[in-house]
Amino acid sequence: MEVNWTDNAPVGIIISDREGKILYMNERAIQGQLAAGGRDLIGKNMTVCHPSGVIDRVKALIASETTNAYVLRDGEKVKLIYQFPWYQDGEQAGFVSCSMVLPQNIKDLLKE
Repeated sequence: MEVNWTDNAPVGIIISDREGKILYMNERAIQGQLAAGGRDLIGKNMTVCHPSGVIDRVKALIASETTNAYVLRDGEKVKLIYQFPWYQDGEQAGFVSCSMVLPQNIKDLLKE
């Protein structure tokens, strides 16, 4: 999969097919997944970089074409994970997972 602009994006981007095979990882995602294999994860199933309890949830999201969002705490960092299906020719082609570290001074515009 040829994608260029995402390599400089300030978010980790992983794109998989409907079966969960990783088709693409931008550089930020590769660096974030070094412990799981980094660049070598491309071509493998995304289940290799998720704990077993998460795998069924990811498969259900793919099957239901559902969008999912949550936050993770990693020490002092808070990460936003946003996952959604992607489509090609009107058919669901797979799943995208984006991960971004939220700034510590993030503003809540709903409370201002």
